[in-house]
Formats: sequence, C-alpha cells, structure tokens
Amino acid sequence: MIDQAVHLAQQDFAKRQERWKHWSFVYQRGLVEWGVNREGIPSGLARMGYRADRHSMHAEALAFNKAVGLMDRRKPWSMVNVRLGPDRTLRMARPCPVCEAYMRSCGCREILYSLQDGGFGRLVL
Repeated sequence: MIDQAVHLAQQDFAKRQERWKHWSFVYQRGLVEWGVNREGIPSGLARMGYRADRHSMHAEALAFNKAVGLMDRRKPWSMVNVRLGPDRTLRMARPCPVCEAYMRSCGCREILYSLQDGGFGRLVL
C-alpha cells in the first residue's frame, strides 16, 4: 500500500501546481481511488468544519468522496496520505483534526501518513 501510494504521488508530482502537494489514497482490498489537495472548499465541506478561508480542499475529503460509490461501506477500509516537498522527499502528512474526524465518521479504520524523516506514522481510528 505505502510503496504504491508513494510511487503514484511521485509520478503525479510534476502535474501539480498547488503549493502543498498532498495525496490521499483510499484502500479496500486494493487501491479504490485517490485525491490531491485542490484550491477552494465546496460548501458541503465548509459546513463540516473545513475553513473556506484556508488554502484548499483537503486530499482526504476529496479521495473519500470519489471512492464512496466504489467501495463496500460495510467492509473496513484504510487511507494512505503522502506529502512531497519541492525536492520530492516525504514530508509530514498527518491529517488535520477535521479530516481525522471526517474519516472516522466515514468508517475509515486507519490512516497511514508520511513523516518528515521518510517513514510513516499510523492513526488507528
């Protein structure tokens, strides 16, 4: 899971103009869908606690919203977050408190996230 997510993020890196290059990948018996930070916050997410005056729609919310119709919500699923710096090295990608709460409410069992030192952390939800 982690190796595939990092590989896909590195392949997609050059296409991204966003300042913060952060990808989220939804896994349930394999990769289901993925998302990357985007400028602007849809009104539905603003009502959930995402601040409209901030930089972007968070990758976690985008990935889950794209995956929801493709997975069995009765089965466990996980997320992998990858953030890459300008030099394409791993950076901290721990979800914000709003994303963590949203993923928990959506049935996510765990979030694996890149760390500044090149490793990965794990949040069990």
